[in-house]
Amino acid sequence: MDRESNRHVAARLARQFYKNQISFDQLMMNYPDDSEDKDIEELFYLIEHEPKKGGLFGVSVSEHADYIKDIEKLILKLETADK
Repeated sequence: MDRESNRHVAARLARQFYKNQISFDQLMMNYPDDSEDKDIEELFYLIEHEPKKGGLFGVSVSEHADYIKDIEKLILKLETADK
């Protein structure tokens, strides 16, 4: 699979995960392993380390929203790669 395809697959899987269409395990099993593409690696890292929202040891709702915005920006960047 070429790099462009990997970028689009990563973005599609992330969108499916956030729409509750696939589980985290499905995301992990199908996510492209492209260690040369820092954006793909960063997106997986952000998803894997998404902080808990609210409650004990959680971040504020606004901090969580900012975190999700960063994920969304990265998904969009991967979707629009080489277009």
